[in-house]
Amino acid sequence: MAENQLTQQFNEKLKKDFEEFNQYLEKVSSAYFDEDISKEIGSYPKKTIFENELMEIYCYEGKKEIPLLIITPHINAYYVLDLLPEVSFIKYLSENDFAPYLVRWKEPKEYEMKWNIEYYIQNGVKKAIDEVYEKENKKLVLLGHCLGGVLTSSYLSSFKDERISKYVSLNSPYDFSKMGEVTRMTSKEFLDVDKLVDSLGNIPSDFMTFGFQFINPAIRFHGLMAIFHNYFNKQFVRLYKALIYWREENIDMPGEFARDLIKNYFQENLLFRGNLKIGGVKADLKTIEIPVLNIISMLDDVAPYPSCDALKEKVKDIKTIVLPDGHLAVILLIMMNIPLEPYWKEILSWIKE
Repeated sequence: MAENQLTQQFNEKLKKDFEEFNQYLEKVSSAYFDEDISKEIGSYPKKTIFENELMEIYCYEGKKEIPLLIITPHINAYYVLDLLPEVSFIKYLSENDFAPYLVRWKEPKEYEMKWNIEYYIQNGVKKAIDEVYEKENKKLVLLGHCLGGVLTSSYLSSFKDERISKYVSLNSPYDFSKMGEVTRMTSKEFLDVDKLVDSLGNIPSDFMTFGFQFINPAIRFHGLMAIFHNYFNKQFVRLYKALIYWREENIDMPGEFARDLIKNYFQENLLFRGNLKIGGVKADLKTIEIPVLNIISMLDDVAPYPSCDALKEKVKDIKTIVLPDGHLAVILLIMMNIPLEPYWKEILSWIKE
């Protein structure tokens, strides 16, 4: 009798727990789906000042004192630094004496043999500098974000551009032998990039999105658990929704760009070793003489800390800011109840020195 009573009590407790959990899920679903934030994402006022086959250049509203050109990653949607008004680094720049400009890479519609990394540096990075400098007629600050930093640093390593005053590297890798799981996934033993590009042409964004999941397979589960635990936190839910929106809006990568990236950077590590050539000019990180601010995230699994921090081995005039958490810490720390402004203020103070 005692065992039957204990079993009955356990079943009743289990049933009650399931009912409470279902109610919990309903609350989460309501919090997650009710508010439409799509019009707020990437919404800070801007206008297009230039466009070519590769990109658009946006000029954001600002006080126009210090022109700053952002080179975005050639994978993701452009607006992560203007994700929502409450976490918009672009807005913060605009309100603090900066004139932000940003390169938005276009999605390639067809495969083009000429669209390799050198073509993007010459007709993307360099062209963007030309256009912004012509408009501002004063020296620019460059900010390279993730893969955008790879392009920017390759340009700065090849050409001594007197129009650039400072360089801000935001979560950009340099020593590709220290990329952790990404190094293994892009190794010659694991990935035949020639066969991939020859078969597909341009690399579909879904292919890359799928690949990124193998860097940290548990991250989506952790994200789901986070929303369960924070469904009552409106700000957390808004940011989570915006992040999911951004994550699903990747763009295809030009095939020859991908071939160069995998071979010359990931597999051969040519930029870090000083053996890369851009436009027939040797690219050497040691030749970067302008002041550099290297912003690194401690728990970054996309651009791991050791790979980013290696820049200090090459550049003399360099300062490092270390952010807690992962790859998008510069805008998402607030989800951990860590204020963003002290870090943003430190970045801007360095630029204004």
